[in-house]
Amino acid sequence: MKVLKQMLAIALVAILPALVSARWHPRRPAPPGEGEIEISVVRAWKKPVLWIDARPAPDYAREHVPGALSLNEDAWDAGISEVVLRANGSVPLIVYCGADCNASAQVAHRLRQMGLQPVYVLKGGWETWKRDHP
Repeated sequence: MKVLKQMLAIALVAILPALVSARWHPRRPAPPGEGEIEISVVRAWKKPVLWIDARPAPDYAREHVPGALSLNEDAWDAGISEVVLRANGSVPLIVYCGADCNASAQVAHRLRQMGLQPVYVLKGGWETWKRDHP
């Protein structure tokens, strides 16, 4: 019984610093996922990009990245020709939607399937862009 108490005490002493550190240590943002890009990377580029807004049309109409084209699953046929025309194979495409939506990943996937390259999803979406451009 005494050995068990000692082992428990040692385990508690060993795990306590990790628990304290996990509780109060500043959280690092997750690295970009596959196909995602950070706003800081886009900002550092010295070349133009084509912004693609994958949010619903009312959100795009309310506000969007200046010069962005609206392209989402609901209006794909109406918007894709303008995207292809403006991309002309030489401009990186940056697709965004809301921070918690998956529309940008779906639109980016379809654009890549069509052979457009490079296509990225903005990590953090519209909210990240707004925070970076107050």
